[in-house]
Amino acid sequence: MSFRPLLPSTTSGLAVDPGVHHEPGHDLPDGHGAGSTRKRRTEVLTVNACTNCKKGKAKCNGDKPCRTCLNRHKADTCEYRPNIRMEKEELARQNQLRDDILKAVLASDRIRAEVRYRITRGDDLETIFESIQDSTRPTQVEETSSATEINPPSKLMDYEMEKIAKRARATVLNRHQWTSVTSNADLINHLIELYFTWVHPIHMLFSESLFRANFKDQTTNEYCTGALVNVICAMACNLLQASTGEETGETVLDMHTLQENFAVEGRALIQSQTEILLTRIQAIAVLALVEFSAGQSSRATSLVKLASIELFRARAGNQTQDDVREISSWGILSLKIASADFTCEEDDLLRLPSPKVLEHVRTSSKEVPWRFYRQEKDFRIAGRPRLAILTTSELAKLLETTQVTNAFYYTKRAAQVTANDVLLQHLKYLAWKQALPDAISSAEETPPSLPHVFFLHIFFHTTIVLLFHPLVGLEMASEGEMKPSPKATCLHSARIGIQLLERYHRLYTCRFQPRLQVLCLVHLCDCLVRLGTSSQAEDAAWFCMKSLTESRAGHAVCGPLQELFRNTVIQNGIHLPESSDHPVPMATSFTLDQILDACTRLTYAQPIEQIQRRLSPTLTEDWNQESVILNGNLDRERPMGISSILNR
Repeated sequence: MSFRPLLPSTTSGLAVDPGVHHEPGHDLPDGHGAGSTRKRRTEVLTVNACTNCKKGKAKCNGDKPCRTCLNRHKADTCEYRPNIRMEKEELARQNQLRDDILKAVLASDRIRAEVRYRITRGDDLETIFESIQDSTRPTQVEETSSATEINPPSKLMDYEMEKIAKRARATVLNRHQWTSVTSNADLINHLIELYFTWVHPIHMLFSESLFRANFKDQTTNEYCTGALVNVICAMACNLLQASTGEETGETVLDMHTLQENFAVEGRALIQSQTEILLTRIQAIAVLALVEFSAGQSSRATSLVKLASIELFRARAGNQTQDDVREISSWGILSLKIASADFTCEEDDLLRLPSPKVLEHVRTSSKEVPWRFYRQEKDFRIAGRPRLAILTTSELAKLLETTQVTNAFYYTKRAAQVTANDVLLQHLKYLAWKQALPDAISSAEETPPSLPHVFFLHIFFHTTIVLLFHPLVGLEMASEGEMKPSPKATCLHSARIGIQLLERYHRLYTCRFQPRLQVLCLVHLCDCLVRLGTSSQAEDAAWFCMKSLTESRAGHAVCGPLQELFRNTVIQNGIHLPESSDHPVPMATSFTLDQILDACTRLTYAQPIEQIQRRLSPTLTEDWNQESVILNGNLDRERPMGISSILNR
């Protein structure tokens, strides 16, 4: 019996054909050669197997056709069906990438430009995200060096903003930390108190009591969320004073940087909320206030519109949520109407039927006492009745009438404006003023009225000016005397409004006046500059310029408004001599974009010529006759109450 001769083995233990000569250094097949070990090749398998392999519980390599189907002669029937779980995971991953990229874009103009460039190049999301990561990663420095010595400040700021945006998602998951911008609880509480003292009583967009309770116990996020806390703090940064950082122990940060940090995280948290909830809508509305104050009126108007749309889509809740929804509904609509007063632009939502004014909200509800709060030590000041709900309710009623004025002055499809239209609006304004509750019926220095009560009366006189100012030119051109006189009515309301502003500034300073009151200031002073005597015009011009200078620290929008008002003063021949008591603020040039961002137009003034084209040709002829008729009807309806006039 003979055996087949064995071939000599190699150092690797693999057989080599003796007929083939291998030169030293000649490449051998994988796994061959000196020092190599014998390994079994592992075939790549796919998680999503073809239908044949799934049915036969066989391994599938993911090819088309796969190796198993080829071996089993089933290549014609080898097909793949989508894996739902994998598709969901991939979709979630893609959405996460989009969210991260969007947060980075909102945090930095430089990153925004980089992303725009890569999108035009056709890069996928993974490539874009990797480029963002590379651009925001801080430069490595030696241990003995400081990062601020090497990296430009702008790059460091972009990196910090990106870190804030990335921390935002973690903040959503951690209810015990409403914001990741700062861990200083005293600073956060200080900002929230500033907001509820100066902003909330005028722009009531949510329930203060429910927010405070939720913020304190942190058990749910039904009425308080990280997004809402961040945008509230961003808005309150406008009211921070220079000494705040030292008193709170916070790292020295200027209020604009701190505001931007809160705003960036607030935007990121709003975007991370996929469900339309009241708290998301409220956060969007407060963010609009931040943008208005920053002089970004176009962006703010879009946010208000978004909040309005989402409010209509939000699902109904329990009775408490319905009450909060009503507050938010009127807060958003009031913000929209009040903004239209000054932007003078047509808006589709202005023509929507208004909801009933705070029908389910009790104006006698218990509220947190109001304190003249500016710094943390002001907690020791004795509190007074806040009257915020009552003031908001009356402001909402006033804005219902203002909405009608906006509609027939600024809506293109409105019918011609008649004398009856204007005079009836005037009577409604006067009836509203007469029906005010005693607690807020006047704004006085002694005893001092609340700041939001002052605003209510200042806004009332501004609406009168905005109603009659477009008619002054017609009155001057008419042959007969118009009663009531549009010019005299404008001047009377403007003088009273400025007197109220002077009282407000003596009590509370311009530093803490709301943005809408700033706009009232400009329109009231503009009226005296254009229509008043030279002495009245000069005093009004001085007062407006001084007030805007003081308000610029908190409201960036005051800068462009001040320069536009300065141009109005110059065009009307008003001279402002320099003196130690009345220094003239230095002129500042603003770009076209900055002016448009602040006013959405190139001027703050009403479009008088546009409005006059909508007036009836017989308005001046019908004026006196309609006035007599309406006043006669008023005398007959007076015993029925003021509500009969307001409901006409």
